[in-house]
Amino acid sequence: MPTMTLRPNGDHTSCWLPYPDTLARYQCVDEETPNEDTDYINTETIILDCTRQSFNFTDPPTQSGTITNVRIVGRCRKYVGYPDVAWALFSGVGSLWQDGVERTTMPTSYTDFYDDFPQRTGGGAWSWSDIVALTGGIIIYANPPGTAYRCTQVYAVVTFTEVVGYGYCDGLVSIATGP
Repeated sequence: MPTMTLRPNGDHTSCWLPYPDTLARYQCVDEETPNEDTDYINTETIILDCTRQSFNFTDPPTQSGTITNVRIVGRCRKYVGYPDVAWALFSGVGSLWQDGVERTTMPTSYTDFYDDFPQRTGGGAWSWSDIVALTGGIIIYANPPGTAYRCTQVYAVVTFTEVVGYGYCDGLVSIATGP
């Protein structure tokens, strides 16, 4: 089945801090090729009780076919020497979110994580208008002092079925092949 990758094009919620701080948060995670610690979002000095960092994504280049899955991908790591906390990736439509698998550890080297969401937030099939309004990101479930997670990429991969067109011709067809 075909897929399309949607990159962040704006911040939906702003909790995790950008590095460098001259960039918007989404600009720290929107690259196609990971640049690791060149720019990232992090929890080192996160805003208290604000643990969900979400992004808006680019509009899909096509809006035909049946959506079978939305995958949220994050490339993240724990800063060396800091404790683990529970965390998850999530998807949503606007501010109505569904969390993926809760994880309790994160490695100290950048690793790609993903969660699949075969149904839209709230249940049922995804629609193309849901994909246009798609948000997603990462959440930590606690913020004890000294927690330091970094993410250098967050993006969505939409899987869908292709629309195949069929035609009917009643008569002769001629094709010109030259002058």
